Amino acid sequence: MQKKRVELFERQLPDGLLMVSGSMRAGASLAVAMESMAKESKPPLSQEFSLMLAEQRLGVEFDTALSNMEKKNASTRFCATGGGNAHNAGSWREFC
Repeated sequence: MQKKRVELFERQLPDGLLMVSGSMRAGASLAVAMESMAKESKPPLSQEFSLMLAEQRLGVEFDTALSNMEKKNASTRFCATGGGNAHNAGSWREFC
């Protein structure tokens, strides 16, 4: 069951990230764009990003929340790279 969930997450992620980038191009902040994507997407992508956003609202830093989502999904294609924080260019995550 977990393997199917991770595979579905991996299939949904590119479209979800396109939604985020489109929202940001239209002027939304990263947080608003991710929240919008989480509301408009289907599980498991919506659930995972909603949990990540909830962690952030509780005070967890963006990079830590994203890393937690990566660990929980045990995806072989989605991984944390680089350092920095959400305000620095190049600190976003990438597919491996």
